[in-house]
Amino acid sequence: MNNSDIVTNRVFFAPDGWNFDKPNPFSVDGSYGSNWSALSLDEDLYSRYNVGSRGLGVFSLVVNPEYDGWECRLSDFVQYESYYGRSIIVQTSAKYDLRTVLQDTILHDFRENLIRQSDERWIVHSSTKETWELIKKSGCLKSLRRLHDEGLRTTGIGVDPLGEPDDYIDYIMFDTLFGCSEIVVSSRQKGFICFDGDVEYTPGIRMYFDAHAIINDGLAVRDGAHVLKVYDKLPLEPYLKIAFDENSFSLPNGEKYWTPSLFTGTANDYFLNNIANDK
Repeated sequence: MNNSDIVTNRVFFAPDGWNFDKPNPFSVDGSYGSNWSALSLDEDLYSRYNVGSRGLGVFSLVVNPEYDGWECRLSDFVQYESYYGRSIIVQTSAKYDLRTVLQDTILHDFRENLIRQSDERWIVHSSTKETWELIKKSGCLKSLRRLHDEGLRTTGIGVDPLGEPDDYIDYIMFDTLFGCSEIVVSSRQKGFICFDGDVEYTPGIRMYFDAHAIINDGLAVRDGAHVLKVYDKLPLEPYLKIAFDENSFSLPNGEKYWTPSLFTGTANDYFLNNIANDK
């Protein structure tokens, strides 16, 4: 199946009035299940995009078209979902012709090793200190699936609470410098997904990777739901630029404890001012 066929065979444009709380208009019994996903636009979204299970349980990507690169994000999501055998319901938009958007951007392969204008140079991955010791010992990041296969019974925070498809654990996920990577560490410590960036937590390990190098080497996969991800494992060399922990910085004046937002800002400021431009 080529890229054009994906739009023809896997994409279903929702009828007027459909939303995530309504039954599937394209299945016999109105159910969704693991073989369906959906996407829509929302200009009022507080961020570039949001992903998770919505309404009657359909795994969905909602994209804010006010941000650069949103068209390719839709295309990446459609291609990735199709690659794993899922059909995609697209909520139509009166303002944007999503049929044309998908036909135009589907030419960009979701696994292409071309750097796009919207691609940031640096991305991050955060982990616990315990996991960091295993990462250093093996010399690479590993997907949750590989860790399970190797006998390490750790759990992810996205597959069950967010309704992510099972294939997501085959990948290592990355975030933007100013994204919610530290929320992952905070949530693991609390035992549930906590999106509060101002709550007390203990920083783990914050790793900075060269996204352009990962893309150029053909290791990046774009699913629309993440900045990018890598299948199975990623060696630290030559992609890891630096890693920080709570001992890398002193608490800013007047602060009594670290929060995900505070540690993100402190680490990013130091990285951008002192590390990012080093050869």
